[in-house]
Amino acid sequence: MRAAICAVTFVILGLVGFVATPNLFKVVNPEYLLALHQYGRPLAALSEDASNTDIKLAELRTKISKQERSMKELSATLTAKQANMKIAGALAEDIAKVGIEAATRMVELSSELDQLNGEYGDLKDKKAFVVSNQLDIRKKLETAAADTSNIYVVARALSLGAIGALMSIIAKFLASPTKRGLLEDSNFIGRMWASMAFGGVASVVVIGLFFTGFISIFANSTQGGGETDFWKVTILCLLAGAFSDRLFQAASGRMDAYLGADQSARQKSRTSAVKAAPAGPGE
Repeated sequence: MRAAICAVTFVILGLVGFVATPNLFKVVNPEYLLALHQYGRPLAALSEDASNTDIKLAELRTKISKQERSMKELSATLTAKQANMKIAGALAEDIAKVGIEAATRMVELSSELDQLNGEYGDLKDKKAFVVSNQLDIRKKLETAAADTSNIYVVARALSLGAIGALMSIIAKFLASPTKRGLLEDSNFIGRMWASMAFGGVASVVVIGLFFTGFISIFANSTQGGGETDFWKVTILCLLAGAFSDRLFQAASGRMDAYLGADQSARQKSRTSAVKAAPAGPGE
């Protein structure tokens, strides 16, 4: 059972420390969740509206292309028909009549084309408005998710510090092996959790010191902002966790020694008080 707990703990810490991405921690960012609850439905409605507008724009483009093609075909047909009529010796009145009929039809087609172009322009304006609103909402969501990167770094620091502390415990056991196995100790799990918690907190403190500008851990060598370097943070937190375990062990030993000495002093004080107490009348 203890082995299973250690294995599951190590896997979870490894996933958070090495595999997790900043976007994963948006689900634990209350400001982002509040903004998502507020703007999620409007953003979905705008996305659906934009999709429907794209479909209508595609249909209108098809109609406009068909209308333009019809006008070109009508013009070509008129030219060919008038040429044939001239060759056949048709009267000028008949030729003019054909031209008037074709011109009337051309005006109708041109009017329909203008109407389609007007609808197309209105839909393009609507699409631009929808896209603008989408961008505004996404900017608000990005602003609300600004602290996600900090949550990500803190979560990695906690996990990597705990891993460093756990590795320190195992290394210390392997350096001085005993007949009793590491997992056979009934108090091991409690000491492991305490040591890992100490290592995680120490790593967060160290990362906080780096963020305040003592030493830069950023990829662009700036202080107080920017994108943190993955491997620099990893190495720093592992070392901080491993070293903090040593401090935890030393502090624990010092506290045990202090409590033991204090208890011994109290015991001696009680013994002296009993010896110094006056004997009763019958003694």
